Amino acid sequence: MKAATGLSSACILAATMATLGAARGEDALPVVRPEAVVRAALQYSPAVRLAAGEVGVAEARRRQARGAMLPQVDARLQAATYRGIGPFVMNGVTVVEAIEDRAGWSAGVTVPVYTGGRLDAVLRSAEFTRAAASESRAGAESDVALQGLTAFWTWSKAHYGQAAAEAAVARMETHAVDIRNRRAAGLATEHEALATEVALEQMRLRLGTARRNVNQARAWIAFLTGAELATNAVPLRAETAGDAGAPSEADAIAAAATRPELAARRADLSACEAMAAASRAERLPQVVLTARYEQGRPNMMNIPPRDEWQDDRYIAAGVSWTLFDWGLLRAKEAEAHARSLQARARLAQAEAAVAYEVRDARIRLQEALERTGVAERAEQSARKSLRAVTDLWQGGLARHAEVLDAHTQLVESEYQILAARADAALARAALKHAIGRRMAY
Repeated sequence: MKAATGLSSACILAATMATLGAARGEDALPVVRPEAVVRAALQYSPAVRLAAGEVGVAEARRRQARGAMLPQVDARLQAATYRGIGPFVMNGVTVVEAIEDRAGWSAGVTVPVYTGGRLDAVLRSAEFTRAAASESRAGAESDVALQGLTAFWTWSKAHYGQAAAEAAVARMETHAVDIRNRRAAGLATEHEALATEVALEQMRLRLGTARRNVNQARAWIAFLTGAELATNAVPLRAETAGDAGAPSEADAIAAAATRPELAARRADLSACEAMAAASRAERLPQVVLTARYEQGRPNMMNIPPRDEWQDDRYIAAGVSWTLFDWGLLRAKEAEAHARSLQARARLAQAEAAVAYEVRDARIRLQEALERTGVAERAEQSARKSLRAVTDLWQGGLARHAEVLDAHTQLVESEYQILAARADAALARAALKHAIGRRMAY
């Protein structure tokens, strides 16, 4: 089952990359979009499958509770052979003949007439439990989707960070060649050549870190989807976030009230309260009506029994009422009440956690959007600064250390803009998750 699911996830990723690659040209690298990773993660996720299994269990229990309220029809069939028995004789007269081969069948209907609302309460509890399981499954899907988006944008940030590091190493290698040529011509000092080599090694170390980050992100996606990404696959680049900001805190918290997690906790509370009502109903009389028709050879309801088929029928009403049970019912009621209190506490805890998640996601999105704007301007400034400082240094009007600083600033600004854009995309996804994906922003 796991292998088949992993294959499905691989097919989803492969189909998406093939479609995008064809759209971009035959020789284009396969570009993976975040939606493809999310779909593959949802297809593969053990957590989603477990949640779906809980829905199946809850549905089966709901059908059991509904079936307990309906008339129960049963049929019985029996046959027996006895050896070593003889007739019952009294005063020389056979009173009961010896019947060695016996058979019989019966059919009956049992109807719960009055249970004090116990069966109704059990059914309500089962229905609420079914609703809670369904909402929990939706919540699990939302969590897996956020994990998929987090892994994807982490991969995107690492991938394009690696590309920026490779470009930075190439620039520094070109600069190092220039310095060595100048050193040979007596136009650069040994200190400048050494400083350039150190800066180049630092850039290469940064490139190595970027490559490891890419490998870690790809491994994370493989863990979530059960399928390895193609070796030549590249992620969609995070673009400028645009002018769309975060919703107001009040609107976001109001939208979050419909989150599946909260709906599941509310349904759990209702289910516990219904079970508490069912426990209280056990103190009341329980009335059951039974009707049965049977045939037997012999029919033991007839005296004396005869070796012939005879039938009988009856209707009976039974009443049971527990008068004393050493505190058993009180203990059941106490347990049901305690579980209701637990469910209410879990609901309050979930509401507080969701409100905090919304506030935290809004703050992170606002910070990422602000950082994106600053990073974009800083990257433009760093490029201009490197060109200007390089021209001044070549004209003998700037120190070589200023050139190295300009290279470092450009590398940092290039990474910061990539990171800020990816973080903004991830923060927007986190906010959408926090408010239950019920609100456009």
